[in-house]
Amino acid sequence: MKRMLLVIFTTAFLAYGALCVLLFLMQRRMLYYPGKTPVAEQLRYAAGAGLEPWLDAAGERIGWKRESADADAQRWLVLHGNAGLAVQRAHWADALERVSPGRALSVYVLEYPGYGGRSGSPTETSLTAAALAAFDVIPSVGRIHLLGESLGCAAAVQVARARPERTGGLVLVSPFNRLADVASYHYPWLPVRWLVKDRWESDFALRDFSGPVTVIAAERDSIVPAKFARRLHEGYPGRKWMHIIPGEDHNFFVFDQAWFREAVAFVTAKE
Repeated sequence: MKRMLLVIFTTAFLAYGALCVLLFLMQRRMLYYPGKTPVAEQLRYAAGAGLEPWLDAAGERIGWKRESADADAQRWLVLHGNAGLAVQRAHWADALERVSPGRALSVYVLEYPGYGGRSGSPTETSLTAAALAAFDVIPSVGRIHLLGESLGCAAAVQVARARPERTGGLVLVSPFNRLADVASYHYPWLPVRWLVKDRWESDFALRDFSGPVTVIAAERDSIVPAKFARRLHEGYPGRKWMHIIPGEDHNFFVFDQAWFREAVAFVTAKE
């Protein structure tokens, strides 16, 4: 009997260890879901959505833009979630325009490394570097506002941390305080805090930013529960505003709702 129990225990222990190793090796495939739509198809979609390719100084496509000819246009950098493509986020440019009537806007949507035909692989380091490089090439005499979506919120916070003097404010849609907390929520039976490679600690990064921050979360978010957005909001000591959308899950509709109008107005109030 003792020998049988020992065998069962040893087998379970080895299986658990193998699962931890597998999670450690596969975690980025579980976190990042790059869209692979052919560039020609992206270009057709962009034309219909009022977007044009956004190129860096070397001529590489780093995303998409809807740029105003007005030199005093309000600038926005949009950092999308962990799935799909930047070109599919034209609705953020639409939403920003609808809540900013009479205001010239230039909206830039970053494509991440490894997404949509862009070279590289998605990691915390590569996404942060790409976001900073993109932020730095946006022409502006004033400050640039950041809009993050889910994982993109974490990248937006890293930009604000590194470029506080040029960042106007943050609109964070479905953010989390740190990735390890979200991972522990989904996998409470695994030591994920020890296994996570890309930590995305937004609560820590926000300590180096003092501008206005708005947080929008879904009440019934099954991917990033609203409690993690609340933790990020509550931990930020600067000027802040938060709205929880009742009854909604992670992928909710955003266009010209009153709460989105208020969020944008909050971070742009001094302009």
